[in-house]
Amino acid sequence: MPPVHYLLAVIQHLIISWFAAVPLLLLMGRIADQRARLLVGAVYGTAFYAAVNSFALPFTFGDPTPWELGLDTVYPSLVVHIVYGLSVALVARPITTVHSHAIR
Repeated sequence: MPPVHYLLAVIQHLIISWFAAVPLLLLMGRIADQRARLLVGAVYGTAFYAAVNSFALPFTFGDPTPWELGLDTVYPSLVVHIVYGLSVALVARPITTVHSHAIR
C-alpha cells in the first residue's frame, strides 16, 4: 500500500482538476468546431501549467520555477497538462448540443 501522503496528493490533484476544468468547460460551451476546441484545450493546458508552475507554486511555496530546473523537469509535466486540456476539450459538449438534448 502506498504511503498516505501519496494518496492525499492524488486526491488533492483530482480536486484541483475539477476546479481547473470549470473555466475550460465554460469556454468549450461556446466553441462548436472540434479542431478549434482541441487547439483551445491544448493552449489552456499549456497556460495552466505555466501559470501554476511558474507563478503560483514559486510565489506560494518558494519553489524554483520549472525553467530554472530545466527541460527534463518541464517536459513530462507540460505534456500531462496539455493532455489534460485536450481530454477536457474532447469530452465537453457545446452548449447547443446540451440544450438540444434537454427534456422539455
